[in-house]
Formats: sequence, C-alpha cells, structure tokens
Amino acid sequence: MLTDLGSGTILGQATGVVITGSWTASGDDYWRASDQGEIKSHVSFLVSGQASGYGNTAPFSVTLIMDSQNLPPENGLQFPLYVGEHWSETTTNISNQTTYGSNIEPTSETNTTTTTRSLDVVSSQVLAVDAGSFDTYLIRASSPHASSDNYYSPEVETYVKSVTYNSTGYPVSTLTLSNYNAWPFKSSVNISANGQTYGSTIGADVDTYNVVTDTRSWSFQV
Repeated sequence: MLTDLGSGTILGQATGVVITGSWTASGDDYWRASDQGEIKSHVSFLVSGQASGYGNTAPFSVTLIMDSQNLPPENGLQFPLYVGEHWSETTTNISNQTTYGSNIEPTSETNTTTTTRSLDVVSSQVLAVDAGSFDTYLIRASSPHASSDNYYSPEVETYVKSVTYNSTGYPVSTLTLSNYNAWPFKSSVNISANGQTYGSTIGADVDTYNVVTDTRSWSFQV
C-alpha cells in the first residue's frame, strides 16, 4: 500500500467572476509486491474557496472521491527484465466517481473500461534523480489512449521516474524519486586496484563493522 498526500492553491477566472481557494488530496494505492501490479486505488480530493463577481462573494466547497479497481491487476513488470523483452496485457478498470459539496447536487458515476497495453524494455541506463543515481531499465508502455516511460531500479525495487503522455505524445505528468533511505547504515570503503583508488559504500539496514577489502573482495560483519 502506498499513501498519497498533496495540497495546493487554485485561481480561476470566468466572465466577471474570480475563483480563489485551496485543495487537498489524500488516498491509497495498492500494488502487488511481486510485480508492482496496480490492484486498486482510493483518492479523496477536496476543494474549498470563494467565487467573487458582480459585487458578490460566495464561499463553496467540493469533494470528489474516486475509487478504482483493475481486473486483473495492471502488470507493469515481467521478471526477469532484460533489454528487448516484450509483453502485452489486457486489464479491465472499474472506476466510481462521487461528487458532492455546497450548492451542487450529489452525483455518482461508474465507468468500466478495458484496455490492452504493449510493454517493451527498450534500454538499460544509469539514471540520476533527486534521490541519487540508479541502474535502471526503461520500460515503455503504450495503448491507444496513452503511453508512459517508466524507469525501474532493481536496487530500489520500484520505479525511480515515470513520465506519462497523452494520445498525442504530450507529457501530462512526471513522477521522480526525491528521497531514498532504505539502507540507513553506511560504511565508506576505499579500494585500491591497478594503481588507482576507488571510493565505495556498503549500505545496510544494520550497522557494519570490521570491514576489510582487497582488490577482489569485501568482508564485513553485521
């Protein structure tokens, strides 16, 4: 389960009307641990503010709740990964959207959509993001309505960057890993080989000690 939180401000204009306010969002995504398959999600989106125009000001609030489920889970990975790997999947998404708030009638709408995606591992590369540099596989997913470039890191065991495009190829969202601290205990080690010294790091979830290195191996205790 992945918990999502967000907030921001809104500013809009229409003929003779100015809308100002703020929004907050919270929710949960459920992924299958074995292959990052997205099972379901829940998002609550709250907008509150005021509309001013023609000498009047009126407060308002709107809550949008979105629940989505994939049957079967949307499988973005297929192990073992290697450059040139190709697969496809068909997933049925059932989504329900409920809207209610001040000055609007409550509404609820359910949609069912079946989509077939094609996925290809197109390259492997070291990718630098805010959280650091990681060996990654670029997995490109495409469907008739959208596409995405997803950079999967075996070290992090999930995506460190994802870019989503609409049907015309225009990027509509970008997500990057900003912080990664799965191995809080780190020991710096210098390794000498062929007349040069290389800096390296042992990362673990417990403290390491008695670190010994030569040109061919490390040994340490935990």
